[in-house]
Amino acid sequence: MRVEPDNSQQLLTCEVGLQSLKWRKTLMWVVAGAVFVLAVTAFVVRAVRRDCAMHGALRELQEWNLADTVFRSDSAAQVLVDYFDHPWHNANDQMLAYYLLGRAHADMGEAPQAIEAYRPPSNAPTRQIKTAKLMELQ
Repeated sequence: MRVEPDNSQQLLTCEVGLQSLKWRKTLMWVVAGAVFVLAVTAFVVRAVRRDCAMHGALRELQEWNLADTVFRSDSAAQVLVDYFDHPWHNANDQMLAYYLLGRAHADMGEAPQAIEAYRPPSNAPTRQIKTAKLMELQ
């Protein structure tokens, strides 16, 4: 009489191997998702910190302006203008940055640059609204 080998043990091992493989893939995706979430969170935290720092610098430069400090350089104001000159920033902060840049140029004796800085940029929300109203009147 011939005894057949028991294949149930091999099948059980194969099923356990498949279960292990599924868990490994699931774990891999969970880890990849966690890494992605951490990367996005780090990016957002960095952007918020930079935004807070730039608003602080804008307020500090405004305090110097209110104290009637003579500006000897336009570099701080230019950095603020470059940062706030985007549509997603508050129009008041944009205009304040441009005003402070104009004030710095005026204190340094650079009248043409001061006049240019005092003018609102062509893409400022207030300029767009006024232009749209003028177009409606015509």
